[in-house]
Amino acid sequence: MPQLLDLTLKLSTGVPPPKSIDIAFSLTEGADFPAWAHDILSGSWGIGLSLTVYVKTDGLGRDEEVVLERGRGFEKVAIANLGRNEHACVKHLARRYNTFPDVQILTKTNGVSPLPT
Repeated sequence: MPQLLDLTLKLSTGVPPPKSIDIAFSLTEGADFPAWAHDILSGSWGIGLSLTVYVKTDGLGRDEEVVLERGRGFEKVAIANLGRNEHACVKHLARRYNTFPDVQILTKTNGVSPLPT
């Protein structure tokens, strides 16, 4: 299916599709990944996708970071628990400046409250 989508995109726009897409988000220590993140890690969203997860961790200094896990298409990094998601976004942009993928997506996922019943 991803190859068909790539071909359709190229035919409709004349521009080849991106070869690499990274999605970065932050979450608080102990929080679960959103369901869609598991889909990316399983490969069900296609090839060329990677995931960068920042874990907001108490006790780390402002400029400290600890790589917790790293694998093909996945990196999980502990950063200081400062501010909101904007801190993680700026940290990501600074860390990856020289190695950006074709498309970089920064998204908010932490602090989601359940819908009222």
